[in-house]
Amino acid sequence: PRRRRRVGLRVATSIEPRRSPSRNRTGFAPSTRIVGRALRKARRRSSSALISRAVPRPWTRVDARETPEGLLELRSRGDDFMLLVGGRVLMTSMLHASEVRLGEVGCEPIRHRKAARVLTAGLGFGFTLRAILDLVGQDAHVCVAELNGIVIEFGRGAVAHLSKNALDDPRVQVVQGDVMDVLRKGRDGDLDAFVIDLYVGPGFASDEVAALYGPRALKAVHEKLRTGGIYAVWGEQLED
Repeated sequence: PRRRRRVGLRVATSIEPRRSPSRNRTGFAPSTRIVGRALRKARRRSSSALISRAVPRPWTRVDARETPEGLLELRSRGDDFMLLVGGRVLMTSMLHASEVRLGEVGCEPIRHRKAARVLTAGLGFGFTLRAILDLVGQDAHVCVAELNGIVIEFGRGAVAHLSKNALDDPRVQVVQGDVMDVLRKGRDGDLDAFVIDLYVGPGFASDEVAALYGPRALKAVHEKLRTGGIYAVWGEQLED
């Protein structure tokens, strides 16, 4: 009689990957482990970067001097700078579009005049001055009046790079003093542009504002500007 063959299934209870000298106990090549570690490190770096961007860095004091108006402070945070007096923020390097635009509005119409003469005030971080220098010719003369000698010192030192070293430009003359005094000492009909960017604009009623923007001041400006001259003023609000 024929012998019946036994038919059955062999079931594997566990499956293990084949190992080779180039593989570890997990069965995966060492290169796979390296890639995995690199991905985990990248995720950690990305998370740290997100956290650092979400939490702003504190401002640090660069310099501080006592003035009649209060403590004048220069602070920095990374590449940003802030100027304060008596705890009041005067300007920051982050927001300076209006300063640049003022220089452009004041000097764009005279950019092709030969030996143009410009008077501007105050210095601040030098953004208005830089905009003026970028427009006028190489034969121009630009006088910048600044009341505070400490601001001039900062402009030559700690924040000089913000204006691309505008105070070192041979076309620039720096005068420490009241801009209206500087204006009145000049010759009549000598200025092509008078550009004012001061801490306080013409929108407030005070003796200081009247001295800068009142009828007597406007008469002096009119006398010093030549025909076709430009008078450009920064202010917090539009005036009627």
